[in-house]
Amino acid sequence: MNLKHAILFACTLISFTACKKETVTLIDKQVRLELSAVFDVGTSDTTWYMPYYETYQLVKFNKHNYIYDRVKSIIFSPSMHTSDQNVSCIVDLYNVTDSVPIAGSQVVSNDISWHFYESQDIKDALPDKEITLSIRVRSQKMGTFVSTGVRNFIFINRE
Repeated sequence: MNLKHAILFACTLISFTACKKETVTLIDKQVRLELSAVFDVGTSDTTWYMPYYETYQLVKFNKHNYIYDRVKSIIFSPSMHTSDQNVSCIVDLYNVTDSVPIAGSQVVSNDISWHFYESQDIKDALPDKEITLSIRVRSQKMGTFVSTGVRNFIFINRE
């Protein structure tokens, strides 16, 4: 190796080792968690109905598992239906672990077609621990059938 090549090699080596290394982490802007079922969740009663089977629940949910410092909002988005447009379908998220509803998650619709609706931001209402979540549904009027669809989501929106 001649002197010219040795100097070029040394300069190249120095430039590679002198570079500041930056780690760039790419994350999705939105994570969609699905609360799905084989059949819709429905009732004709004015008291809350909640399926107790784990297949209808989101088990081991922890909001801190989603790069929490980058989370802007968490939104519950159920598909909903009522058999009578004069009677509301009422749906919310329920914390099965602690036996309490999630504040701000309640959504109300008088739509006779299947549509998705969105709750308020529930990020701060969700506890800072692992829980099991479920959907509850009730009719505004006894005897009028209301239900969720087979697909319901929790949207975790990040920066």
